[in-house]
Amino acid sequence: MNVAFVTPRLSKLADHAGARLVLFTFEERHPLAGITGAVDWRLHGHLSRLVIRGFLTGKAGEKLLVPLDDRLAPSHLVVLGLGPRDALDAARTEGALRRMFDAARALGEAELVVALPGRPEQLVDPVEAISLFLAVYGALERPPKVAIVEAAAAQKAMLAVLERHRLKRSMPTT
Repeated sequence: MNVAFVTPRLSKLADHAGARLVLFTFEERHPLAGITGAVDWRLHGHLSRLVIRGFLTGKAGEKLLVPLDDRLAPSHLVVLGLGPRDALDAARTEGALRRMFDAARALGEAELVVALPGRPEQLVDPVEAISLFLAVYGALERPPKVAIVEAAAAQKAMLAVLERHRLKRSMPTT
């Protein structure tokens, strides 16, 4: 299992050259929050303009690929729609994570830098978010390297779950 953490600062993305940056968005037209808002700022409001024009809607299942050139260290930005904010639940989150890994596989081998669904907006508890992520990640035949974008305080809670998961997977079965 190759999962690490990165704090939600644009400067920290510099360590992830060539990665695919994955962000999730909701249907509602709220200002883009957290790392999504910071990325939009670095892209000079490109994502906000796509939202205003109706090209980026946030509908469940929506996928948008943005080449980043030299604006950020990751090579591409993948934005995935989550649907209505109040409809985010475990099943929708797991489905979005599966779509994320499917999209990443279609784009070719690369590290993923991911802000987990609902976490930039703090709608999902960090332990629940990492647990749902691990349920999907653990079922992959060839899981990619992943850096999860998360604040330091939440990283601690998530790391405890990640370590338990690693221990459980390394224990021999009888």
